[in-house]
Amino acid sequence: MVVLNISILLNLSLNYLLTNVFSTLATYHKVIIVIGVNIAGFFLFALMTFYYLVLTRSLIDKTIGKIEKNLIISIIISASMAYGFALAIYSSTSEISPFLLVHKIFISILSIVSLMASLRLFVGTKNLRAKSEVRTIRIFSVVYTLFFIYLLFLWVLPLQVWIMLSAFNLLLLNVIPIPFLAILLKERGGQVLDKPETKVKIERFYENYRLSKREIEIVVLILEGKSNDEIKDELFISIFTVKKHISNIFMKLDIKSRSQLIHMVMRAALADSSDSADGNISSANEQTS
Repeated sequence: MVVLNISILLNLSLNYLLTNVFSTLATYHKVIIVIGVNIAGFFLFALMTFYYLVLTRSLIDKTIGKIEKNLIISIIISASMAYGFALAIYSSTSEISPFLLVHKIFISILSIVSLMASLRLFVGTKNLRAKSEVRTIRIFSVVYTLFFIYLLFLWVLPLQVWIMLSAFNLLLLNVIPIPFLAILLKERGGQVLDKPETKVKIERFYENYRLSKREIEIVVLILEGKSNDEIKDELFISIFTVKKHISNIFMKLDIKSRSQLIHMVMRAALADSSDSADGNISSANEQTS
């Protein structure tokens, strides 16, 4: 979401500068600035879309596949070609409308991809066992589904209306969903992890996956949001040793990222006792068989 914030602020700043600071510039120079900023905004939005796909997949314990990666790459390549064609038209006719049309089309395509990722996230929660986890993720997916639908409708509005609503975007994007989700995640995380019955579930999770004492210490620090350097300083070990332990943890749990690790621990903490025991034992047995 940071990338999308930057993109929106970039467009708002551009409008202010062209209206107030660069008002004496020739039209040609203003158009060049608009083109440059919009192209930069597209690539920022494409980057945001990719990381949003990664996020939505990790929330349901999945990894982004080749299809999603190839889709984003294809959109970027197609957009680059279309931008080049539109710029060629502008250089020969001084007509900016083809460029703006191309920009709207490809930003809309990225918005649709993000919208579909939000919907798939909502549907994917049916495979999660913990009801509180399902509720949290579904609220997240609904909030951002509505946001991307809203984003699609902005393009049919006049420029000045779009500028005002872009400012509202920042409010919608940050002030409304993020603190609300933070409260939910705090309830899901910190408060849950402090409960005695939850600690028993997590200890059982560690035992089922045969994590060593040192590996458990590192998992706890990762759950606290510590970086590799901070873990090194906390445990008085080398950075190489930290990376080696994390690699072993990932191998035992059959995962590839910290977000998946956090998700697995939280799922174990929130699952019903019988489900947690059965699921963890079967997973551990599959790895040792």
